[in-house]
Amino acid sequence: MEQPLSETPDASTQNTLPPEAPIEERPDPQSGKPVWIGRDGLLALAVGIVDLLFWPIVRGIPSGSMVLVGITTLISLFLVLLFTVRMARSMRSPRAILLNLALSFLVILPSLVPIFVNLSPSWPGWGILRPHWRAYMGGFRAISGLDTLALIWLATSLGAGISRLVREFKLLLPMGVALAMVDLYTVFGGGVVDTAVKGTNHVAKVAMTALTAQLPTMQPKNGAAPFVLNIGFADFLFIAVFFACFVRFGIPARRTFQVLFVTLFLYMAVVFLGGPPLPALVPVAAVVIGMNWRRFRYERSEAFALLYVGLILSGVLGFLISRSHQGEVRESTKRPSNPPSSSAPPGKNR
Repeated sequence: MEQPLSETPDASTQNTLPPEAPIEERPDPQSGKPVWIGRDGLLALAVGIVDLLFWPIVRGIPSGSMVLVGITTLISLFLVLLFTVRMARSMRSPRAILLNLALSFLVILPSLVPIFVNLSPSWPGWGILRPHWRAYMGGFRAISGLDTLALIWLATSLGAGISRLVREFKLLLPMGVALAMVDLYTVFGGGVVDTAVKGTNHVAKVAMTALTAQLPTMQPKNGAAPFVLNIGFADFLFIAVFFACFVRFGIPARRTFQVLFVTLFLYMAVVFLGGPPLPALVPVAAVVIGMNWRRFRYERSEAFALLYVGLILSGVLGFLISRSHQGEVRESTKRPSNPPSSSAPPGKNR
């Protein structure tokens, strides 16, 4: 019989509901003390090392067919998702979460400096910090993939901390719906990703670059553009929230992980084939909710309240996206229809 990713048996086989109270940190059966780094932590460490070793392998391949590009991308996505899930599952106490959060923030903080520079470019301290920052980033980026792994570590630590605020498993359904709608607004309705992609907000563009995890890719044959796979900070954060909650509430998670992995790969393939940037939290929420639908139990009044809130949020989201598109149309109509002449003097062309 297949053992789920969580050690807890499937609730459907026992014909019981998940526990009402969350399962807190699990002590070692011999010493009775909390486990600081258990099996999940060791597995996360091993997966992280494998991911770092995989980077130079992929970049060492000069070119390849689209099949090979797809295979390397599939492996990359699997490694980062497994690292995220195992890290989230390993942090089962507030002390472990705080320790991981502090260490990961200190490691990744220099990578966030460009955001602060764009927010306050006139601060005189940047001139003093610049040589130290360049030295640190030079060493930090000498190991390919270390910056991506550190960013995921920070997102996972923060997500594990947020999961401690979830007191009931049934709260994950409205949380997932709300996150999906927020991500839709962020990508399509004039949010950070939308403004960054369009180039209308330089700070948003810098922030998106700094808070995006790029996976290793290779150059396809015939000079085609490489498949650049980017996953946002918030995507890893809320994947960690969901899987940390699965551990706390004793919910099996292996099948959810498997379906999520396949779904995200197909989702990213759509972008690769020429589609626009897509909100990754939408499939994440859909998989989490769909794979655990029978475990969400609500009173009649709670179900109607969720329905009303969902309808209101959908209306607000539709309004924001519509307004954003209307703004684009107005901006396009203000632009001159005829391009500038090629005989224009240098410096006049935009």
